Amino acid sequence: DGLQDERGLRVEGLQRQVLRRRGAFTAADFAFLRDRIAALSTRAEAPVDAFLARCAEADAAPPVPAAQAAPALIDAGRWYVEPLEDGLAGLRVDLPAEAAALTDEMRARGLLGAADLVRPLPEAPLPVEVQVPAFAEARDQAEQAFRFKSALLIACGLLVLCVVGLVAADARRRRRYVELKGDFVSAVSHELRTPLASIRLMAETLERRLTGETRARDYPARIVGEVDRLGFLVENILSFNRLDKGRWVARAQPVSLGAVLDQVREALTDAFERPIEWQQQGIDGRTLTADPELLLLLFTNLARNAATYNNRDPIRITVDVQSMGAGCRIRFSDNGRGIPAGAVRHVFTEFYRAPRTAERGSGLGLALCDRIMALHRGRITLAKTSPAGTTFELRFP
Repeated sequence: DGLQDERGLRVEGLQRQVLRRRGAFTAADFAFLRDRIAALSTRAEAPVDAFLARCAEADAAPPVPAAQAAPALIDAGRWYVEPLEDGLAGLRVDLPAEAAALTDEMRARGLLGAADLVRPLPEAPLPVEVQVPAFAEARDQAEQAFRFKSALLIACGLLVLCVVGLVAADARRRRRYVELKGDFVSAVSHELRTPLASIRLMAETLERRLTGETRARDYPARIVGEVDRLGFLVENILSFNRLDKGRWVARAQPVSLGAVLDQVREALTDAFERPIEWQQQGIDGRTLTADPELLLLLFTNLARNAATYNNRDPIRITVDVQSMGAGCRIRFSDNGRGIPAGAVRHVFTEFYRAPRTAERGSGLGLALCDRIMALHRGRITLAKTSPAGTTFELRFP
C-alpha cells in the first residue's frame, strides 16, 4: 500500500507502480524488476504473495512484429519501432501529446494558423500529417486554375487549327475559282470564235455569189443558227452577271407555263437538225407567278443542255407538272447520256464543265438556272441521272 510520510501523504509502493506500468517493459525487464522488488519486499517484511500472483498473470507486453521493413508506429500508435540487423528497437510514445506539443510549437513559429493542427497517423511509415485548410484551399484553386488554363490552351489550339483549315479551304476555293475562270475564258473565247468564223466564211461565200453551188444553199439558215447560238451565249453571260451582282429585280406576274414552253420548243427545233420529241403533262391552264423573261431563260437552258449532251435520235424531252400545295413541282427529263458521277456535285457551280466532254460550253447554264430559281424563292435539284437520261426537279412556291 506504500508508505505514509510525516505530512500524512501516502507514497505509492513499487509493487503497484511496476504492475501499473507493466506494458512499458519487455518480458525480460519486467521479470528482472519483479524479482528485485520481491527480494526487497521480503527484506522489508512487506507482503509479496499478492504481488507475485499478479505478476504470474498473462504477459501484457506489447506485440512485437516478426519483421519490419521501415520505421513505423504499431500497437495503435503506442510504440515506435525501428528495424535493426539483429531485431527491432522500440520506444513507447504518447502520440496525442507529441502531436499537441508539435502543433503548439509550429503555431508559435507562425507555421500553422489557429485552425491548423498536426495529426498522428497510426500504423503508417510517415506517421505525421499537417492539416492546413488555407493551403488545401490554395492547392484546389491552383488545380482549378491549371485545368482552366489547360482547357483554354487546348481551345486556342483547336481554334488555330480551325482558322488554318478555313484559310486553307478558302485558298483552295480561290485557286479553284481562278482555274474555273480561266477555263471559262477559254471556253467562251472558243464559243465566240467558232460562230464568228463560220459566219464570216459563209458571208464571204455568199459575197462571191456562189448561189449555184449546192454547198451555199443552206448558208443563210446556218448563219442564222450560228448567230442565235452566239446570241444565246452572250445572253447567258450578261444574265448571269446581272443575277450574280444582284442587279436583276424579278418582275413577278402571272405567266402561262404552256406559252413559255411552246417558245422553248420552237426555238429548240430551229436550233437543232435532229428531230425533237417533246412531251408535256399537267401543263394545260397552268400559270406561274414569275418573271417571264427569266422563266424563258430557265427552260431554254435546260432544253438546250438536254439536246446538246444527247447522242440519240430523236431527242426526247418530257415536262411533267404536279401541284404541291400553293406551288408546283416540275420534272424536266431527257434521254441524253447523263452526267458523270464525279461531276454530279458540281453541276450548279458556275464555270464548271464536266471533264472529258466533247461539247464546248460556258459552264454557266445550270448555275444560271440555280440563280433564277433562288430569285423566285424556289429550288432546282438533280433528281436522277444515268446513261439513259437525266431528270431535274424544279419546285416553285
